[in-house]
Amino acid sequence: DLVGELNTGDYNNSSVSVTDLEVELHRAQEAVDRMTRDLETRAEELKRRGETIMDLTGKLSVKEVELSGTKEELELARADLKDAGGLAKDEMVQKAFEVRDGAVARKNATLLQLAHTRIELMQANSQLMEAIQQKVELSQQLDQWQMDMQALLDEQMRRKLANPEPEIPSSGQSTPASAERKRPSRRLFGLFQR
Repeated sequence: DLVGELNTGDYNNSSVSVTDLEVELHRAQEAVDRMTRDLETRAEELKRRGETIMDLTGKLSVKEVELSGTKEELELARADLKDAGGLAKDEMVQKAFEVRDGAVARKNATLLQLAHTRIELMQANSQLMEAIQQKVELSQQLDQWQMDMQALLDEQMRRKLANPEPEIPSSGQSTPASAERKRPSRRLFGLFQR
């Protein structure tokens, strides 16, 4: 298990390679990027629904004012009915009730729409909080992997410094023995220059 081996902190005996860790880091970074885009989408959705709630709240206030006005009109109509009689009275009563019922129905429809939108907003907010938590956890894991990778690289560098590879002289380079052989000739050449 890659994460298990890294979490032990024993980089000397770990079978995890830098390449394996780079692959995991790349996958984790892609997941973080996808989650970031998802969070941005969810945030936009929350903003849109919040604006819808504000709009519906404003409409509800208008409906309440409208309903209050129709109730006042109904009371005035009832007062006028005292002086009316017969068919005219019945028609006025019927019309007043229709106006009132229409206002009540519009208010109730707005209330229902507002309630649905609020429920959707709560659900979207819950989903956003869950997505944020997932991103935080994934980001923490990504940070840990990056630290593990750096520790692994440091360990490999320490090993190279502790056990340097012997240099193989090339054909154009002089070995210590050949250098020793050349030194007298250089000294001799120096004598001729004096």
